[in-house]
Amino acid sequence: GRARQTVSGPFRALVYRLASNGAFDPSFNGFGRVVVPFGSESATPMAIAEGTSSSVVVAGYTNAAGATPFVLRRLASGAADSSFAGDGEARLPVRNAADFVNAMALRPTGHIVLGGTNWVAATQRRGTLARLTPSGALDTSFGVAGRLDFPYENYSTDEVKALAFDAQGRAVTGGTLSSLLGIVRLQPEVVPTAVGDGDAPRGSLRFGAPAPNPARDGTSFVLTMPVAGAIEVAVHDVSGRRVRTLHAGVMTAGAHTLRWDGRDASGRGAEPGLYFVRARAGEQSASTRIVRMR
Repeated sequence: GRARQTVSGPFRALVYRLASNGAFDPSFNGFGRVVVPFGSESATPMAIAEGTSSSVVVAGYTNAAGATPFVLRRLASGAADSSFAGDGEARLPVRNAADFVNAMALRPTGHIVLGGTNWVAATQRRGTLARLTPSGALDTSFGVAGRLDFPYENYSTDEVKALAFDAQGRAVTGGTLSSLLGIVRLQPEVVPTAVGDGDAPRGSLRFGAPAPNPARDGTSFVLTMPVAGAIEVAVHDVSGRRVRTLHAGVMTAGAHTLRWDGRDASGRGAEPGLYFVRARAGEQSASTRIVRMR
């Protein structure tokens, strides 16, 4: 029963930890409070959670370059965790006009997932997620270079305001979609392992790396079938919606080259962004990621 609180103010962030009786916890930096200086920048903490070994993780943004995301990790003692980004503070590069962090979720693997808003321009905002490794670096196996941007329309004001994961590892976000309440659930996350695209164990259904990727037009990839049988291969967007079926029927054992031309089922060009190609054959399944560019 310990409570944690962050207080924002110009040039610093304050992190408090209270004991179960509401008193300041003296085991946290001696008197239950840590002051994190930000120099000439104004810091706005937006989310806080308890990490492994009772560490404290704080996420928010500063006013640098419009809005710069940051993540702090403090040990149970209140000291900066030097195993996290070198000094206990990770900064994410700003894209376009600004990047705001509104929510955070910690994963059992130690990964940190952030939810927020990327300001493409003053009238164009898109919901976005970012995933950091346990050491504080952007996880490049997630989305595009560690970030996943939701599709958006011109003059949209889309934002991720809340973030959680269900028992199946699916991210559920709440926020606004063009000023309306929006709830989005993604497919189960891919947590990095020793097996990656094209490196699945032999004897299993597996994809080779798509090429080119990212792609402006089409991209091709090799799908290896361990045994002959029925299989379905389809392209899905980040929300899980089926965009295009590439194959549905019997396929012989061995390697097969498939191609997606970047179009949906109606023949229209798909929006730029992250897509998943999923194959299912009996009890086996495999997936790979494709990034479509403008």
